[in-house]
Amino acid sequence: PRPAIANQGLERRGRDLVIVVDVSRSMLAADIFPNRLEMARIAIHEALPAFAGQRVALVAFAGSASVRVPLTLDHGFVRYMLERADPSDMDVGSTSLQAAFEKVASTVLTDAAGGHRDLIVFTDGEDHLSDIGRTAELVAQCGARVLIVGLGDPVRGARLPDAVDDNQWMRHNNVEVVSRLEESTLTELAGQGSNVTYFPARTRPFDLVPLYEQLIAGAGDDVVVGGLRQV
Repeated sequence: PRPAIANQGLERRGRDLVIVVDVSRSMLAADIFPNRLEMARIAIHEALPAFAGQRVALVAFAGSASVRVPLTLDHGFVRYMLERADPSDMDVGSTSLQAAFEKVASTVLTDAAGGHRDLIVFTDGEDHLSDIGRTAELVAQCGARVLIVGLGDPVRGARLPDAVDDNQWMRHNNVEVVSRLEESTLTELAGQGSNVTYFPARTRPFDLVPLYEQLIAGAGDDVVVGGLRQV
């Protein structure tokens, strides 16, 4: 496990972190090994020891969103629920970032007690339901710094396992469905607010801790560091 970074204690005191994970069917695409959703889980599990002393919440979303863990210091419970966040749990298999941010703003951050608020969102950006303008407004209104991590191959993509038979590929009109990282949605969202940073993880392993450190770095709490480098 990664040790907590000692010199970040003062910066992190009073910070609340909401981890938002896309669990739509497309997150099972295996253009990242073993798949996009599992890569998000791995990154979160590896980073949690560095968030010691911070309250962490977990939100899962597809076409709708649900709070799996409210803000808590019990990171063991966050790990437990993270392992159980799965596409089969969601009523709608498609993706809505708007639904995710609405849930965070209306439910999770109401318990943030006015402290510093950070969101880390893992998604492949295949969102055909959201109004990006309204989603950007929600992000701005919640007063949080937001790091969006984009997962998947934006060019080749990958096929999706069928929802009924994992040994078959999902088909639409008898054509195999290929899912790709939709970066245009995520870069547009990041471009609409100075508090939002997009990091294109794509298909490569990455270390979440330095990305988060860069997100919260700077003098005061009104500076967002952009241009995050690939690890």
